[in-house]
Amino acid sequence: MQALQQQPWRIRKIAGQLAELHVKINACPVPANLPSQREQIKYSLDHIDVFDPEKKARILHALSALSDGNHLCHGDFHPENVLLSDHGPIIIDWMTGSYGNPATDLPRSILILGTSALPPIFPR
Repeated sequence: MQALQQQPWRIRKIAGQLAELHVKINACPVPANLPSQREQIKYSLDHIDVFDPEKKARILHALSALSDGNHLCHGDFHPENVLLSDHGPIIIDWMTGSYGNPATDLPRSILILGTSALPPIFPR
């Protein structure tokens, strides 16, 4: 986010780098003992009141149509969870890390990017 703030004209390049990182995450071997992405999503839906029961049912139906997958998924991938270092990018905040289907991991990131407010330090 800091790189984007300092050089907003590089938004396309930074977005491309984020996309490449997301693909690399999903290509990594899955560490032992990670929870299932599908089960995490079901649990979250059961414990939030944002969606009405009909919408929750539609989400669960769409989720059941996807293959389980055995890919590493971050579950909360966005620019503020990427730190830039001399050795390359470091991805942080793995609290929602799981194994699952990248086709489910990517829409979550798109949702986060499309609905989150920019930090107040960013100029309009």
